[in-house]
Amino acid sequence: MIRFKIFKKFPDLIYKLSTKQQGSMKVTKNSKENKLVLKNRQGFLSRFSLREHFIVKAKLDHSGLVKVVNQKSCGKWIKNIDGLICGNKNLYLSLTVADCFPVFFFDPEKKIIGLAHASWRAISRDLIARMVGAMKNRFFCLPKNILVGIGPGIRKCHFEVQKDVASKFSQNFLIKRKKRLFIDLPLAIKTELIKNGLLPQNIEELKECTYCLRNKYFSYRREKPRELKVMMVIIGLKKEN
Repeated sequence: MIRFKIFKKFPDLIYKLSTKQQGSMKVTKNSKENKLVLKNRQGFLSRFSLREHFIVKAKLDHSGLVKVVNQKSCGKWIKNIDGLICGNKNLYLSLTVADCFPVFFFDPEKKIIGLAHASWRAISRDLIARMVGAMKNRFFCLPKNILVGIGPGIRKCHFEVQKDVASKFSQNFLIKRKKRLFIDLPLAIKTELIKNGLLPQNIEELKECTYCLRNKYFSYRREKPRELKVMMVIIGLKKEN
């Protein structure tokens, strides 16, 4: 279970992240494996009285692109994007992670939600600026009102990169250890959020590393599996009674 203090005052905001114990949530083309995955997903969603029909799912490609969705997208996969935004209640946004950072967006004034898959590629391709820009341009959100929670991901203790990847990031986000290079992705995310008008006090980071917490989270870097195993992330607003 993940919890952000900045979201505590909003009981209608539902945001969840599955764990390793609940099984992989990666939909595949292998029918036998997919049967188990769908069972895992249904089990996870049923805990919150949800079904796949209420979920808009991101089919990720690390492009950094963002899509605004609505009720017409319920139950569908949205291709070639890394961020989803909507202003509808009882519609839940979803994506999967296994080292990349899930980033939860919420504007309590406009009742707009967003969910981003912050991989190093997507971050370097302006994912965060696109998320904030879409909330501003499509829903007239003021950046100063937007609250953001940064979920677990692979942190600077383990996110080692080569020079080609390091060159895509500011020196401010790089850590050198005995000629090895590491990137602080949460710092890069927070810096981009503030650069795009969010207030530092409206950004909260869960300081959990998916690589370190082997019993809690899947980690692609740690496990290097033949078949990718992932956690499922959702965010949505319940309709008032």
